[in-house]
Formats: sequence, C-alpha cells, structure tokens
Amino acid sequence: MDDTISYGTRSTGHWFKVSTKLVQGGQLQQVVDWEFSKYKSDMWHYETNTMDGTHTTVVLVHNGVFEYSMKQIGWSYYIRNGWYYY
Repeated sequence: MDDTISYGTRSTGHWFKVSTKLVQGGQLQQVVDWEFSKYKSDMWHYETNTMDGTHTTVVLVHNGVFEYSMKQIGWSYYIRNGWYYY
C-alpha cells in the first residue's frame, strides 16, 4: 500500500485519500484511488476511481484500506451495526 495519505476536515466532516496498487509478477496491474468521507455524525463512505462517480458507498467492516489509513492518520473509529463511525 502507498503510505501517501492526504486528509483533513471540512465544515461538514472528515475526509482522507489514499491510493492502492495491485502488483502481480512484479508488474503494476492497477492503481485504485480511494476517497473516504464522513458527513457530520453519519457513517463513513467511500468512492474510488473505478466507480462511476455518481454516488458513494458505505464502508463495511472489515475494510483493510480504511483501517490501515485510519491507523496511519491517528484517527479513531468505532463500529456499529457493521459500519464505521468517528
């Protein structure tokens, strides 16, 4: 995973971005850019560059990209009903 994570807060909530790389046989196959965001007290959502860009999706547990990034940033989260909250 690429350790370059950008993150911040807006008036409406928190966000962070990270890119992941799929490598097979030493060759780069795909780069997926993730953007996670949270609106006020709502659960975390994400969208990627592989999605159609018309909506975000709720982050379900156990999303390794989400958990890794949150740990690197130093933000906490809790799980309720299978979703992540901050």
